[in-house]
Amino acid sequence: QQQQQHQHQHQQQQQQAIEDKTPNIPHPSNQGRKLKVVGFDLPARKRQKHNVDVAAQNVTAAIQSCVSNKDRLDAIYDACSKFDHGIESAHDIEVAMGADIALFKHLPFLLLKRQRISKENQQDKTNSVDVTSTSAGDDASRTSVDDNSNATPTATPTSPGYEYVSIMEEISNTFTALEMVLRCSADSVSTCFARIGPELLPLMFDFIEELSKTFTHSTTNNHTKNKPQKDMTPKEQDDNESHSDTSTITVDRVVALKQEPNDQNDSNTSSMQFVSNVILKTCTKIMGHFARAGALTETLAKTKGLLTTLHNVISIPEESEFPIEAKLNCLWIIANLACSVDNMTFISRNTKLMKTLFEIIKHPSGYEENHCEDIERYIRLLRTQSVALRAFLNLSWAQENKIPFSQDVELVATLLRVASHRKSSWCGSGRGVSGILLQCRRHAAGTLRNIAAAPRKYKRRLCRLESCDFLETLADIAKNDHDSIVRGKVHATLFNLVSADTAKLFTEKRNVLDVITTAATSANAINNSNEDVRDGNKVDSQAMAVRTLRSLEKALPEDDEGYDVLRPTLSRFDSQITMNRS
Repeated sequence: QQQQQHQHQHQQQQQQAIEDKTPNIPHPSNQGRKLKVVGFDLPARKRQKHNVDVAAQNVTAAIQSCVSNKDRLDAIYDACSKFDHGIESAHDIEVAMGADIALFKHLPFLLLKRQRISKENQQDKTNSVDVTSTSAGDDASRTSVDDNSNATPTATPTSPGYEYVSIMEEISNTFTALEMVLRCSADSVSTCFARIGPELLPLMFDFIEELSKTFTHSTTNNHTKNKPQKDMTPKEQDDNESHSDTSTITVDRVVALKQEPNDQNDSNTSSMQFVSNVILKTCTKIMGHFARAGALTETLAKTKGLLTTLHNVISIPEESEFPIEAKLNCLWIIANLACSVDNMTFISRNTKLMKTLFEIIKHPSGYEENHCEDIERYIRLLRTQSVALRAFLNLSWAQENKIPFSQDVELVATLLRVASHRKSSWCGSGRGVSGILLQCRRHAAGTLRNIAAAPRKYKRRLCRLESCDFLETLADIAKNDHDSIVRGKVHATLFNLVSADTAKLFTEKRNVLDVITTAATSANAINNSNEDVRDGNKVDSQAMAVRTLRSLEKALPEDDEGYDVLRPTLSRFDSQITMNRS
């Protein structure tokens, strides 16, 4: 056996030596051909599908068990990374695992720690004032203190400002993770609200109120700075300079000095502003998640402090740097709450809120259209106007609101102006101005349609508005607007306005009849005028025009002079319908 093994190894060595000495001669069939190297891109390695149950359970357990600063930050960052997805079923599992409860229980600890840090910072400021006041008699010492009073602590890990911003960032991340969990289904949202809603909402109301005040105060200060000052006499100037001397520094003065921006605390201030914006956006978005659950709309509307908080946010002036996303979220919440029949009358009785909503839909005005500083401000005005109009559209559906809305002459005039706003100098900029204008026109036309369904005596008042040009303005929109939905809603408005008291007013406006007849006698007119032509948000303008003509025919007696005016129109309409059928 050993000899056989040696012979086998010897034969392998000889074969290998022969192969090494043999030259690499190409095959005759491959001579003259270009060799190609084909590379194959292997597919990317499939992402391992993680177990949602285990991931949610691990994150929830980490949040519940963390206490130290490092453990808390790691747990919250892990929660934000794991919960940031758009899979509704996965968010439902996270809710089932109690992620919402764990995040909410984490908040009180952070709020208590924030309160302690804020109290320590206030004590430090008070102590610095005491030191400054005791040294006010010594000129040299006073100068030294004055120089140091203007120096604010930098954003270093040992400064109180850094500690306060850090805890605010942790609170912001906790709210963000909770908002991610609430991207679940409506049923899971209702479950979350039953668990934490009554306790969570007051915390968010307080946060929104506290952070909103900073924006309103900054707006007031900007107006004060920009306010022109009258000329002062030399004595008044001396008095003013003596009062502005920093030799006597109060607590308010030290706080103001510490809040003045400079090169040292710009990073701290900008970080705090960023965190405040994130908290405002996230808290309003959490309330928006609660508002999208149909079972919660009535409960939310009657929650103490909700409408007040929403009103305070949407009433913040446009000149402030308040995040527009938070304001849009609050307007959307109001519009969504107004989808409930019970909430329609409840919200409309809140006079402050209704007045603020009306002020929002008045902008952009004609002056702002021509003198707006930049397109960003113009788009902000348009977006808030669009969502506020949606709220009015939902509120106008209730029969109890049709009468007060129809009696508000300024509201009807504003809705007419918005429905007629088809062109803008800012269109064509690629920022979606035309699309937002279209939404505004649709909401305004829909609101007019609902208001026109008011009782009989209010229809006549509406027709006589705008110096009796109300019907002509509607006819102009129905004729010239390029959107079929807007035209359909305006024709529905004309149909709702028809009654025995207003039929003659239609015959007195020849151009109004021409617009209705033209729409009714088109080649695609619907022959069956008695069928329901509403299809969701879409209304057929031709079918509504047919129904309007038939209603006018029934409302006018045949011996009335108005019927004599209408008869040629009806004859032309009947002949056209016969031709279309043939």
